[in-house]
Amino acid sequence: KEMLIEGFQRLAEEIFTDNIGTAYTIADVGVKFTYLTCFVPAEKHTENELLLLSRKFIDLSVTTFSLNPVCIISDEVRLYKTYEIAPELSKRIARLRYQAGRIYLFRETENDTIDNYYYLDQEQILRSIRQASKTDFVELIANALNKIVHIRDSNLNMILRLYQELMHIFYGCLRDNGISTQVLLNNEIIGELDTLPEWSLSDFMKFAQSLFDFVVSVLHSRDDSADVIIKAKKYIAEHFREDIDRDDVASVIHITPNYLSKKFREETGMTLRQYINQLRIEEAKRLLLSTNMSIIEISSEIGYDNSSYFSTVFRKMCGVSPARWRETAEKGDYA
Repeated sequence: KEMLIEGFQRLAEEIFTDNIGTAYTIADVGVKFTYLTCFVPAEKHTENELLLLSRKFIDLSVTTFSLNPVCIISDEVRLYKTYEIAPELSKRIARLRYQAGRIYLFRETENDTIDNYYYLDQEQILRSIRQASKTDFVELIANALNKIVHIRDSNLNMILRLYQELMHIFYGCLRDNGISTQVLLNNEIIGELDTLPEWSLSDFMKFAQSLFDFVVSVLHSRDDSADVIIKAKKYIAEHFREDIDRDDVASVIHITPNYLSKKFREETGMTLRQYINQLRIEEAKRLLLSTNMSIIEISSEIGYDNSSYFSTVFRKMCGVSPARWRETAEKGDYA
């Protein structure tokens, strides 16, 4: 837990201050929640830039640490006067801490931050994704954009709010279907639109449509469980000599480790670790029979750091030690 909090804190420092290991952030670790205060020099970023950086911080927290924070941005305040807003800030945090993945401005009234925040109907958005109905999706986005046209706040501010709401829905959709949210960060088209310094309404519509097309295609390809297993086996066959685990395999084929484990066991009747060990032991047999390599050398060659552990796995799967198997195999009696 300490390492997790340390990484979480360093991520905030890097994104908001460009400095790591400074006194810009303070972490308060509780039983259920961790509160992170990050002091950002007023001249460093505009409010809109902080909104964008907050979104980036949330996205990376989700993909890197499986944490889904809520961000609250205060008005400019002199450091020695922070104690004046501390009581109200604590109240606001207590009220908003369950709004995972969202960003709020401290100056907003509590009614604004909760009651009037949502522009999108999550159920309708998810229905359009499930049915792959781009027409319905575009209509929902257009209606949401029309809502913000006449709001007195800046268009960019409102578009950023709509953006985080949409991403919240899509991230949840991917996670619910066992797909790593990292796939969104790896998509070049979405990435290019995501890094625009300013967004117009048409920019947002273009982004939303690209997001919809990509996620629908990912969901469609994920539906074929056999294809997932084929990809997993292919990667394992190419890398079983390395120090790999289910997280490595899952990240390559862009699904969550838990989903991969579940599907792999359903399709093959064994765990990923059992399958990796099976390939390693078969390779060990080949090397024992066709080379003069020592047991330690073979152990290292097929991915085991500990030769004793290799011997334990070998004996469990073959019934004899590697040395005994070699002796028997050389006589023509293959175990």
